[in-house]
Amino acid sequence: MPIKQIAQQCEKAERKSLIFIITDFGIYNWSKAKKSMIDLAQKGHKIVGFFIGASKIPKDKFKNLLDKVTFYGIRNSKDLINLVISEVKKYYL
Repeated sequence: MPIKQIAQQCEKAERKSLIFIITDFGIYNWSKAKKSMIDLAQKGHKIVGFFIGASKIPKDKFKNLLDKVTFYGIRNSKDLINLVISEVKKYYL
């Protein structure tokens, strides 16, 4: 789902949302997507990005987001399941 549609759904939500972005972060129009993520985080929504295919996050590309969005580098896709469960528990329990 495009980030603009995610933002629209969050505006309609009755409470703050937990947003998972599972991608290789080859996001088209990155500057707009980054701004939308910052806006959503500042409104109290929790964003977790899973960067598939990397063992670490390129901090230079994400420096404006690191204090607002949680990122995980996912080298092995099997690790994704436990991380998603862990983040859901943090948010809802």
